[in-house]
Amino acid sequence: MAQYIEKADCIACGECQRRCPTGAIAAGTSSYHILPERCIDCRICVETCPEHAVHDGPELWPDPRPRRVYRVIPERCVGCSLCARACPVGAVTGEIKKPFAVDPDKCIGCGLCAEKCRKDALEQVGEPKGQEPYVIEAAACVSCGLCAAHCPVGAIRGEEPPYNYELRDVVRTPFSIDGGRCIRCGLCEDWCRVGAVRR
Repeated sequence: MAQYIEKADCIACGECQRRCPTGAIAAGTSSYHILPERCIDCRICVETCPEHAVHDGPELWPDPRPRRVYRVIPERCVGCSLCARACPVGAVTGEIKKPFAVDPDKCIGCGLCAEKCRKDALEQVGEPKGQEPYVIEAAACVSCGLCAAHCPVGAIRGEEPPYNYELRDVVRTPFSIDGGRCIRCGLCEDWCRVGAVRR
């Protein structure tokens, strides 16, 4: 969703413009406005505005579709629940001693269910899963935090950019991925609007 600024509520303090990681906010005569072609839907402006003048607008970036999903092979599943306990998003459900099932709308394709299964009862559908954890290119990262907000296992670290009042500037520190915790689902790459995440 691209954001927009309600002119009647905007007090032209400029805080949203200072915090915007992509320079998508421009000053007008008596208020600020958002340039949709630069907006990456990070919603920092919404959270920053002291007057709540920034609102969600029409859809700009649809949610990414999963690269891969997993499905249970019922004939092999013994209903042990190891897959369900391993799933970080609750996509695997079922009853003990009965075949479990994967909800394709919730599955993020991380493969933790298949790794835990002792009966080889889960199969992958779609793009093959990578072997290496994802990394963030520091030079390209704009510190918007979208990747961290959508990481299902909290493997991405970073802080909202603080404002340095002496320099009158936003101090940006690139986000980073903990390779030991990364489950290689690819959501961080899908959500990154500036191409800073790669394998």
